[in-house]
Amino acid sequence: MNLRKAAVAGSFYPSSKKEVEDIIGRLFSSPSVSGLEPAEGMIGFVSPHAGYIYSGKTAAYGYSRIKKIGKDSTFVILGPNHYGFGAEVSIYPKGEWETPLGRAVIDEDFINELCKVCNGDILMDASAHLYEHSIEVQLPFLQYLFGKNFKFVPICMLNQSISIAKEISEILYATYLKMHKKGEKVFFISSSDFSHYVPKKKAEQDDSFAIEKIKSLDVKSFYETIGKRQISICGYGPISTLMFISKKLEVREINLLNYSTSADATMDENAVVGYASIEFLK
Repeated sequence: MNLRKAAVAGSFYPSSKKEVEDIIGRLFSSPSVSGLEPAEGMIGFVSPHAGYIYSGKTAAYGYSRIKKIGKDSTFVILGPNHYGFGAEVSIYPKGEWETPLGRAVIDEDFINELCKVCNGDILMDASAHLYEHSIEVQLPFLQYLFGKNFKFVPICMLNQSISIAKEISEILYATYLKMHKKGEKVFFISSSDFSHYVPKKKAEQDDSFAIEKIKSLDVKSFYETIGKRQISICGYGPISTLMFISKKLEVREINLLNYSTSADATMDENAVVGYASIEFLK
């Protein structure tokens, strides 16, 4: 069996089970998060992937919205490839990923259905995932909420062009429909941070422009805004893929659940990273 060991436990989040449970428990128990109701009709959300002390509170908003509806679901987690290893778009082969909270199982059935329609646009490639944190940091949230009662599909995007995002969205949409006919629940998680290492005011302004484009599902304008304003969003490909899927599924509502910056933790407003939790509802 393929087993991927945790690559960033002890750095992005704690290395012990108790510490992970404690920190996630505190994030979910904050008044602004604990009062959130289940998000009926949700197809997915954008979630940050920095260290929990920086972006964990923002991530908790999205996960709180699925805590009562996500059990026994498959979570397709799309993340950027920060390190440059592997294929342009890589899916981890069958097996399990290990975190301090245990082992999370990859949905082989979903991957088998995906492979019937992918035409080589997504390759089986473990090397792209070896050190990548953008997908791994999402798993403890799911494990905390659902234990072993979920499966996931890790997809890492090195090529984040608009054409690739569109191709991947079409593959995932077709696979989603097949799984839906089988009675399976599927959610999409697009893992991304927003502005990187710019003054707080600039980050807030630039990210607000990008988020408005996301909410309007205008993928072309989203890319144009990133380019014109030079916004250093690291997971724009995963976000755009979810935007394309949302258009196909006729999403009716997109909500910014929370926005924050690393300055909340560091008190340094000169060079911050921005984080956003954004939900997509049918």
